[in-house]
Amino acid sequence: MEIKQLTWHSTGSLTLPVTSPFGSTGKDTMPQFSIRLPDKVLQADMIASVRAFAERTDWTGLPSSTHLHAGVISVVLRPPDTDTSIAEEGLLLLAAQRIIVYLESPIRSRSVDLHLWLAWIERIEKVTTTYKDEESDANRLFKDKMKLSIELFEKAKSLLHSDNLAFEVLYASACEIGESANIQTANDSRERIKSALEVAKIAKLYSFDEHSITHKPSIRKQPMNVLKSIKAFFTAPEPDPIATANRNLFSAASDAFDAAYAHGETHTTRANHRYNIFMAARSPHDADAYNEEIARYTDPADFDPYTAVDLDAHTAMIESLTIALDKLTAAFTAFSRTDHLYKPVAAVYKGTTALYVFATDAYSRAAHLAMTTALEGNVQAAKDNIEVMLLEIGAANAEPTDTPDANAKATAYKANATKNAATAKRLEQKATEAQARAEALCAKASSAADNAEEALEDAH
Repeated sequence: MEIKQLTWHSTGSLTLPVTSPFGSTGKDTMPQFSIRLPDKVLQADMIASVRAFAERTDWTGLPSSTHLHAGVISVVLRPPDTDTSIAEEGLLLLAAQRIIVYLESPIRSRSVDLHLWLAWIERIEKVTTTYKDEESDANRLFKDKMKLSIELFEKAKSLLHSDNLAFEVLYASACEIGESANIQTANDSRERIKSALEVAKIAKLYSFDEHSITHKPSIRKQPMNVLKSIKAFFTAPEPDPIATANRNLFSAASDAFDAAYAHGETHTTRANHRYNIFMAARSPHDADAYNEEIARYTDPADFDPYTAVDLDAHTAMIESLTIALDKLTAAFTAFSRTDHLYKPVAAVYKGTTALYVFATDAYSRAAHLAMTTALEGNVQAAKDNIEVMLLEIGAANAEPTDTPDANAKATAYKANATKNAATAKRLEQKATEAQARAEALCAKASSAADNAEEALEDAH
């Protein structure tokens, strides 16, 4: 497996640097990590200083990562209604760059599990490519980032007492990935400023430079208060078996929910597509507007009416997803608020509840569409009954030579009508049950989302 060089080009109105090739091992290109920026450059707890840092134009003598950190902050500090995706991607790039520079550095510990670290780089790149997909699921993107951040935090903790440099690299990258997720959900100026200060803190304590450094970095050269601040996040006297069990339980439950969601995603997508097509067909627009609206739906199945089989399958899926959420909720409830991973775990739980809200909304739409199909079938059954009566009257009054054919036609039509009427009634019954179930599940989803939001607020 080879380490891939990441590049970053101008996107939107934010120009981000393209890094030079990694891997040089000469004396004049020794990389340095966890460079602490002086107060005259940045005071991470003062918003005025952070704004000045973001607006800075002269980067001479500063670590190579500071320019990108400043670019991220400048985007985050824009008005709340502006897009932050370039800032989110920028933090992912910084996390990946730091790991790549470390892996190709001559000061890397030879005990590092290279395949594991390369797998993290690939996962960061995979998450980053999601931004290019217009159909991507924002909630899943958020969860993927938070789960990766937690994984890096856990690995960093295990390295704290054995490999300080690897610890610093993973800890800083985990912070950047986690903050990328937080920025994704920052909806007002207060949250934006909070995220800007968090990014500034990372830049203040964990800037890095892949070239023009002539000495080996050492955490022991950092002020003791910096060392204490990061150790306070991780240090525990002895491994707590209960905490470890709770983390494993939550991780397994989260993975199980993701698997259940992925398994039933076709039902969710189908329900949303069918609902959008249904609404477009009933909107007061002309034919051209309708054709333009539905042009993006290319799967013929999206245009099919709901059947009892469709609804049964979707019901089974949402019930499985509900069981998975209940197990995850139980695991989250057991998670200690004093655990150093409580905040990112709460964020993952919040993202999960958002996915569940999305899925239950889609199920509610499916139930609505199924009921509509059933009612249309009932109307057609009433029309068919009249048609059967007319055919039977016609057969009774037909010429003797035409009577057999007329009776056969009436009988065939009646059999088909009876079958269709029974199908519509069966679908109506299932749709009625599904609508009641959907109402209860949507209420459950809303409550879970509110609780998750409160838990995340309490974690800050």
